[in-house]
Amino acid sequence: MHKIMLRIPEHHVKYFPKKILVIFYYDYAQPHSANVFAMRLYLARKTKKISQRNLGIMAGMDEGSASARMNQYERGKHVPDFLMVTKIAQVLDLPTAYFYTEDDQLPEMVQQFHLLDLEQKQLVLTFIRQFDTSTVNP
Repeated sequence: MHKIMLRIPEHHVKYFPKKILVIFYYDYAQPHSANVFAMRLYLARKTKKISQRNLGIMAGMDEGSASARMNQYERGKHVPDFLMVTKIAQVLDLPTAYFYTEDDQLPEMVQQFHLLDLEQKQLVLTFIRQFDTSTVNP
């Protein structure tokens, strides 16, 4: 279980104090990849402050079904095909691989690597290759 804190927009707050933080637990440590994808999609969309509808439309979905489809993806009810994930990733400025990583550190590493230029990526790869575990003695 991981704790996620979200700030509720004021137009959604009716009976709670303004700027309330909602804390909920999202169990994505399930072996099913749809849960990992759904959680990563939700967090990425919220981080970019894009509505489900707008994200769907920007990814090429029909305006009438974009919100419902994105909602189903985020709930893990349906999983988009790889082409749609690629389009969603482009809109969110993330690498497609970000949505399929299961541990807690790899998504950040993938996201940061995506933002580097080619020369910086080569430097990172050179550095990582120094830790080749096949040559390390136990």
